[in-house]
Amino acid sequence: MSTTLTSKLQNLNLEEETDELYPPNSTMAMTHAFKLHQVHLEETKDEVIGPPDGHLTFGYMMKYEPFDTLPIGYFPWKEVDHYPPTFDYGIPVTVEEIKDYARREIFAGGPVPDDYRRVLFGVFEKLDNEFGLDPALGFFIGTPYSKTQGLVILKFIDNYFCPFSVEKVNLIVDGIKKAFGKAPQWFLSGTNKKFKDHYNVPDWKLDRYDAHRRKLLNF
Repeated sequence: MSTTLTSKLQNLNLEEETDELYPPNSTMAMTHAFKLHQVHLEETKDEVIGPPDGHLTFGYMMKYEPFDTLPIGYFPWKEVDHYPPTFDYGIPVTVEEIKDYARREIFAGGPVPDDYRRVLFGVFEKLDNEFGLDPALGFFIGTPYSKTQGLVILKFIDNYFCPFSVEKVNLIVDGIKKAFGKAPQWFLSGTNKKFKDHYNVPDWKLDRYDAHRRKLLNF
């Protein structure tokens, strides 16, 4: 079943000879966040290799997160009632890593204030300015759901919301690598309140959407 959803997502637009891999006319899945499936993904029209069977189960997500590239089925698709867990995109950092960055980039090697909130504000301001981000939409701290005890996520998007272009995201990713020496990954978010055992979409919902889409295309 999970293979059906992934295949459907991957093939929808490939049938129309386009490089993009998201469902057309979709109010939620066509956000920039969905396009991020393609960030650092080698694109090919001849073959699109998807994740293994069973990847749409909570057990698989818990076992294998964080992900370098988020599987395409982990993005929401409103038209088929597909709402997977929230994944934050960013880097895991400790308090000391945040302070070290602040000492190096903000306080010119001098002492870092004891007020950690002031330090965080300075880090957010520095990063937002560096990448030209609106502070209301820029960097902030996320809480991981698991696997990163003692760490927080310095995040800037998630799989439900991304106000940036793919080009902008790539710029931020490269800058974060240089600043902290680690690449962003997708982490299960601590904002998730509850989980389902699986996030498969029934074939009849996919078929209904496909039929509706084809009818619109042929109208």
